[in-house]
Amino acid sequence: MLSVRQINREKAGELIRAAYRLDPSHPETARRLARYLFATDALEELVGNFKSKLDTPELDPECLHYVGLAASALDDHRLAESALSRAVSKGHAGSRGPWARALYHLQKTTEAYSIAIQTLEQNLEDDWAGQVVFKTLLAEGRRAELWNLCERLRAASVWTSRAVSALALAAHTPEQIAFVRQITDKDVWVEHRSLGLAPSWVRQFAANLALSDRWTSLPRVKATVGGGKRIEAVHAVVGDFWLDSIFRHIRGAVAAYVEKRIDLLASRPHDQPMAAMKPVNPSLTGWVVSVNGNGHEEWHIHPDGWLSGIFYVDVPDLSISEAPHAGQIEFGPLPLGASMSVAAWPRWMLQPRAGDLILFPSFFAHRTWPTHLEKDRICIAFDVLRRGVESVTAAPSPGCAPPKIALDERVSRSGRAVFLPDNEGWQLIMNVYNGQCAAVDDAGALIWSLLETPRTAREIASLLLRDFEGRQDEIQRDVSEALGHMVNCGLAVVA
Repeated sequence: MLSVRQINREKAGELIRAAYRLDPSHPETARRLARYLFATDALEELVGNFKSKLDTPELDPECLHYVGLAASALDDHRLAESALSRAVSKGHAGSRGPWARALYHLQKTTEAYSIAIQTLEQNLEDDWAGQVVFKTLLAEGRRAELWNLCERLRAASVWTSRAVSALALAAHTPEQIAFVRQITDKDVWVEHRSLGLAPSWVRQFAANLALSDRWTSLPRVKATVGGGKRIEAVHAVVGDFWLDSIFRHIRGAVAAYVEKRIDLLASRPHDQPMAAMKPVNPSLTGWVVSVNGNGHEEWHIHPDGWLSGIFYVDVPDLSISEAPHAGQIEFGPLPLGASMSVAAWPRWMLQPRAGDLILFPSFFAHRTWPTHLEKDRICIAFDVLRRGVESVTAAPSPGCAPPKIALDERVSRSGRAVFLPDNEGWQLIMNVYNGQCAAVDDAGALIWSLLETPRTAREIASLLLRDFEGRQDEIQRDVSEALGHMVNCGLAVVA
């Protein structure tokens, strides 16, 4: 009769947009919309919704933050600077680093560096500020100063993913080069092997993935460019035989990787970034990328990750491609503004095949080379996260058992709920403020419609008996449970 369940991003988006239309002035509603639009690459819609409100005092600083990030991704750095500076003035500390980056893109390098270095002094782990500081020092040839800054971070056991690349680009003495080579040794930290699955099984998995209805276009805030598509959050898909099996094997490979390096991971944090960044409660997130033609990954790292990996589901016959390094993955330091080869961390490549798994530290920068072939190269990428990951779907399950609604308790709709029909036979209801959702069938939808006027469970059950077959006591019990779920989600209230 009523199901509280996770819904896909498209359905979540419909509800979030409807909630915003219902109450655009409520800060949490606006924040939820901004987060959703940014996470789903609806950047123009995000900017269009909030750009005209930049100067209004009621616009939430988190919304300003996401407007700034979206504008940066759209290369509108003036709008980005305007939105992010306003977010900072309203107390959003997380906007300081992106603000410095926007100023850097506007070639206001002195102001950008000043803000970034102050931000880094206050929060050594601010990755955005670190980017601006590292790039500025490298561009100005201040390599010794950059090395000393990274040493201060290291002494505080504060490693960031980009700091390792900065060390590599700053290293110039034999001792410095030797240190960087030790912490980036590919023979120690990179594994390239088969996941041990039968080729026929992998081919069937590839065919199954190709039929998925969850493919979306490539997001512009990620590193993949050119021809391709993507499936988000495959680690969270429940009940899919193929994905369950793949991630079971992946988790086993990760556990074996850690066990093999247990002594290294017990090193002093200021000597070893993998030891310093190792998560206490690791969680795993994954996504699928399919590219063809000129599709490829530009140089990037996974700043939220600790250990990253790629499982290659399907790789075309690269022998027929005339493209240089077709389909290869290349590792090395993140360029940080200038593409260069450095002695401390020489670049190198791997040629993956279908069924292969590559595991590597998340601070290892990498890029892929396009195949220039029509056939897709499909892989599952994943991170073992340093911290938790925020979900952008708007359907968290209730955290406790629903309250029992007595038959004679009067219940009414919450004024904070929005209702949408669904073309799959369900009706969707969402609490505007807390984001919790319920998916209801025809009977549940009828209960919801009857709650327009406050009613008891007994009264509703009596009305349902006219349209549904069943014993009175069973229908009363079902109505009581449905109302309990609605109250628990904040969709209804006891009058």
